Amino acid sequence: EQSKLTSEWIQTFNRLGSEGKLKPTVPYHDLFNRKELKGFPLHTLPMWTVTFPTGHITCCDPLVTLPNKPDTYIRTVEPGTYLLETKII
Repeated sequence: EQSKLTSEWIQTFNRLGSEGKLKPTVPYHDLFNRKELKGFPLHTLPMWTVTFPTGHITCCDPLVTLPNKPDTYIRTVEPGTYLLETKII
């Protein structure tokens, strides 16, 4: 099936990420640590927590891809519970 990720694709994606070739052009980490942006105060708004018991994250459009193709986009993090936050002006 064409849309199913291959292990080769995942290995290439992970290799490019570890080489720093997939870094965003916007310094998101720096923005989240700022208190202001262009003279406007920034506020951190806690949203909720998310738990990744296995550390595997699958991202996809559930209406299109689940349950037939659950491995549309995969990332790995340390297993655990994370606080999701957003910045607002």
